[in-house]
Amino acid sequence: MHIRLLAVLVAVLASMPAAAQPAQTYRSDAGYTLQLPEDWRRLTEDELSAVQRNGSGMGAGMTFEAAFDLSNAPFPAPPLVAVARMELGREVTPEEFEAEFTRPDIQEEVQAGMNSAGAVRHRARANVPEWDDASGAAWVHIALKSDGASPEWALAGFTLAPSGRAMVAVMYFGAPHSDPARARAALEAVVRSMRPA
Repeated sequence: MHIRLLAVLVAVLASMPAAAQPAQTYRSDAGYTLQLPEDWRRLTEDELSAVQRNGSGMGAGMTFEAAFDLSNAPFPAPPLVAVARMELGREVTPEEFEAEFTRPDIQEEVQAGMNSAGAVRHRARANVPEWDDASGAAWVHIALKSDGASPEWALAGFTLAPSGRAMVAVMYFGAPHSDPARARAALEAVVRSMRPA
């Protein structure tokens, strides 16, 4: 009886939302909002341009909307997060969007796109995208050549904007020896917070 009661209590506690963290709202000109941790410092336009130039080819064809510094280290030391958007040219359904990221040849296409955008100089290697129903996003982990101060890896979550007419990417550039699992949890919360503006 005590074991059953304990199991029920654990299940109830596990299903409760975590304590709310202070957040800031990011509002995109593309008609959506994201909830971001309050301590993420928004970069200036000049800093944003530098992130886009050095984005390891991850933003090919994308408009970088904003970037955020996640530490007290001087810019451009990682970790950094960038929010980017790619117009799709038509309305895409969630099913069509998922199908694009679950095709058998998607890893090769992602890698080829990064290579053509200059990621070769960073020796960037993308893993096979992982589709996650809970966040409605495709997740791609990218290994980077680091000089000890530059990002050692990147994680990108690609999701469909509420309008269905744009793809939004939330990209985390990780510091050497940092934990991608913690970054993934933070980014999943951001992606799940997307709402129409």
